[in-house]
Amino acid sequence: MSPFLIPFLIKSSGAFFFRPSKYSKSNLYQAIFNEYIQRLLVNGNNIEFFIEGTRSRTGKIQLPRSEILETIIETV
Repeated sequence: MSPFLIPFLIKSSGAFFFRPSKYSKSNLYQAIFNEYIQRLLVNGNNIEFFIEGTRSRTGKIQLPRSEILETIIETV
């Protein structure tokens, strides 16, 4: 199976990927991502996301990322 098949299927179904490392480092990525989220919401689209924290390599649970939630709250 091609490593590009799964991301293609996910994206073609309307999903998008959020890259936290790029979001925290690039003002351009932040602006484009925030505008994209805002336009989706203004157009009446639903957004489902999960803000759970991930696990570190030692198994310790990390804090959740809240960037998407903050953008949605600002828009609403």
